[in-house]
Amino acid sequence: MRSIKSRLTFYILFATIIPILAFLLYSILFVNEGFRDSEIDANKTKITWSVQYLGQLNDQIEDIVYSLHLEEDLLTMVDSSLNENTEIENIIKSTLYNNSNLLSKVTVVSTNTYKGVSFDYENGFESKPYLYDDLFLHPSDETYGVKYIFDGSDVLVLHTINDFETQNLNGLVILKLSNDFMKELESIFGEESNYVLYSSDGIILGDNSFNFDVLDTEINESVESNGSMIWSEKISGIDLYISFIVPTAQINSFSRSIFSVGLFIILISFALATVFSIVFTNDITSPIISLSNHMKKNELVSYRIENKKYREIKILENAYNSNVTEINDLITEKFKNEIERQSIQLRALQAQINPHFLSNTFQLIGGMALEQNAEDIYDATIKMSKLVRYSMRIEQKAVSIKEELEHINGYLEIQKLRFGKRLNYIVDIDEEIEN
Repeated sequence: MRSIKSRLTFYILFATIIPILAFLLYSILFVNEGFRDSEIDANKTKITWSVQYLGQLNDQIEDIVYSLHLEEDLLTMVDSSLNENTEIENIIKSTLYNNSNLLSKVTVVSTNTYKGVSFDYENGFESKPYLYDDLFLHPSDETYGVKYIFDGSDVLVLHTINDFETQNLNGLVILKLSNDFMKELESIFGEESNYVLYSSDGIILGDNSFNFDVLDTEINESVESNGSMIWSEKISGIDLYISFIVPTAQINSFSRSIFSVGLFIILISFALATVFSIVFTNDITSPIISLSNHMKKNELVSYRIENKKYREIKILENAYNSNVTEINDLITEKFKNEIERQSIQLRALQAQINPHFLSNTFQLIGGMALEQNAEDIYDATIKMSKLVRYSMRIEQKAVSIKEELEHINGYLEIQKLRFGKRLNYIVDIDEEIEN
């Protein structure tokens, strides 16, 4: 049978742990789902910011290219750059300096003579001949506008210069983007994040193993593939796409964090609840257990409980001590009654012994009187002996009327010896009732 202490400890633990478990279950089911949604929304926001940034960057590049296109005889100056044409050098320098936050090198190539000029901060102004293969061109690409490529170390932006009427290729503007471009993307997505910048020709920035098959670049929705979620969007007005790849485990990492924290909270709460329940239970039950142990000794002695912080404990103490006092009084009274009863029995025994002694003595006297021929004395002592013997029958609750009459006649005959003729009596009893 369980003790009140163990039961009370269990109930306190049960009442303490159940709300905690319910709260943690609610957190895991609902808060985690809310966090997942907010994490997805945050990733959508990142891809939106990146698209805005790339759109603004492309607009700025368009302005740079068009400003170069507006230069009269631009390609003619490039063709004559080997003859120390300082005008084209100033144009290229001015273009780079005015866009130093975005560009690290500006190059203009004439495809008529395959001569080109460039300027960067490391090498300064250069003028040199180019080969067709140096221009990152394909015959099918000679009529495009802006095109982004990766040359193995840097991101380049190409823009063809075509004849207005025939659209024949006359030249090419090559802009090398500065490192601030990638830093800006990293600041949007995070340094450890995985993003891919690509066009229809292939990847510009990012993991070359990126799987394009999972994407529909016309739909701005998330795609799940190989344990990752992928958000993709197209930059408006240009053949350029951005994808943001986040491992599903990273999105769900909060679930594991909640579970770990929840498990830690449960363990700590259980430990604290155990200590609290034991201390609290001992505080309540220790006086009760102490009283119970005292009662097991079967000692009818009043008991004083030290811990009287609770009113019910005081009531138990008073009730127990009151019962002990009452039981002791009853025992004392019973002992007194028993002693009194034994005294009465002793006196009754003494009363039985004395009449026997008297009866035997009277018979002795009667015998002595008969030896002296004193018949009257003999007769009186014998009657007296019978009278005493009859009175000794105290254990017999009832006698017949006949026996009582014989006793009365013996008594009256003794009185007759005493009073003589002055005493007369008549006994008149129906014989039918004698028995």
